[in-house]
Amino acid sequence: MKGLMNELAEQGLLRDIRSSLPCKVELDLTLCFHTMPYTESLLQGIGGNLNMLPTSGNLAEDIFSKRNYASNPETEQVVILTLTGRDTMLNAGDFLRQILRPPIKKQHPDPDPVNRPTLKYIPPPSRSYRTEGGEARRGQTESVFSYMLFGPQLLCTVLLIKPSAWAHNLAKILRKLDLEKFHVVGMKHISLTAERALELLSPEVKQDPETLQDHCSYLTSGPLIVLCLQRQNAVKKLLDLLGPEDPKKARSCDQFLWRAQYGISSVQNGFYSSLSYLTAVRDMRNFFPEGLCCAQSPILEEEEIFNMKLDPLVSLEFCQQRKIVKHEIRRQLSFLSSEPTLTQGLSLLNVLCQSTCLIFTAPMLLGSEHPPYIELLDQLISKEFVVTGVRLTRLDQTQAHLVSELLGFSDSAKCSLLMDDPCLVIAAQRDNAVTCFDSLLDSISWQKPVVQDCMQYLLYPETEKQAEALLCCFFDSLSLDSIYQIKPQAS
Repeated sequence: MKGLMNELAEQGLLRDIRSSLPCKVELDLTLCFHTMPYTESLLQGIGGNLNMLPTSGNLAEDIFSKRNYASNPETEQVVILTLTGRDTMLNAGDFLRQILRPPIKKQHPDPDPVNRPTLKYIPPPSRSYRTEGGEARRGQTESVFSYMLFGPQLLCTVLLIKPSAWAHNLAKILRKLDLEKFHVVGMKHISLTAERALELLSPEVKQDPETLQDHCSYLTSGPLIVLCLQRQNAVKKLLDLLGPEDPKKARSCDQFLWRAQYGISSVQNGFYSSLSYLTAVRDMRNFFPEGLCCAQSPILEEEEIFNMKLDPLVSLEFCQQRKIVKHEIRRQLSFLSSEPTLTQGLSLLNVLCQSTCLIFTAPMLLGSEHPPYIELLDQLISKEFVVTGVRLTRLDQTQAHLVSELLGFSDSAKCSLLMDDPCLVIAAQRDNAVTCFDSLLDSISWQKPVVQDCMQYLLYPETEKQAEALLCCFFDSLSLDSIYQIKPQAS
């Protein structure tokens, strides 16, 4: 604003304003400019285009009133400041200091110079900040210029893909997240208890007993996919992408909002997302007590959310404690009709349907700007694969050797792919999923050459026995759609 004032003064455009003021009144910025925070409604109010001259008839009556806007420490706010004019550019450092840290008036000496408030960046409220009331941070100062050089902090949020929304749409949702610059640092399928489902519901939903029962019944009706996502301004960005909780309202706002695309009703709306940073911290602790597959950061350390060192489920002892049971599909053959009827009678085993366990190693997850595992997973789902389980994990050396033995690998290079770095394990089923998997990969490579280069980083079983052993190794449960169920061994 000071630069703009200087430009107007150099062009002689402020003379009329100065001449109309009393002698003792100085020319103030507010006499020439009125600043407001940018919003979509404000843009529409001034004509919908910043290049258009707004008409007075379209302006709201209170647009020029002064307001106090409360800051929200849980979201990042972006301010674009343009400095113009030669003199302003020469004094840009002093100008920024005046804006961000107003000078202390001499007539009011600071009684406590040690704990004087100074310019600093305050991150979202952390555990120590909340418990100690911020006393530990009062004396800590940070230069605004060093913060600008360091850049904004990466934050995490939690996304739940609700039942019936993820089995066939997981790859599409992961692609959307990748395009929005989200980095997946945690992912697994879970089943919610009624108590845990109740924690996810808003106070408005809890006021109506019937609506509350509908939500709880739906959330506990089947497995969900829970993801921990990391990026700048993660909480608010994800909420903006999902849109209103009612899919009808979402479609009226924007048909490309995620709940508008995947939601059916206000209950079956496809997704849950953390509503605030504090809620995201609570969700991360509840759903990922084993840790996250990401580099440790000061913010996560203060929230006592740590990096995953090893998989809590993978060990020889745990594998021996679990067994896999194949479901029987009971169908009665009708000799008068080609359609089977779902009545009790002749028990047939669906011998064609097989379940496999695919391991996407780190080069497929982190190897390029757009991770190739998403494209491969999308192609597998298009080949009628149904995802029945998913886990993002990290293996230590002992666990990596155990998985290599189950796969029958003698190559140390493949074993090294499993160690230390994250890997994504997916259980999926379809007809001849194990015996015909090589031919399926060949057809995908022919259709999508971009996937061919990363095929060497995909590990998978060659026999049904290996597939069953891997499923028991990595999973303690599968979705209800799976032909397999994992149960504890009888003692």
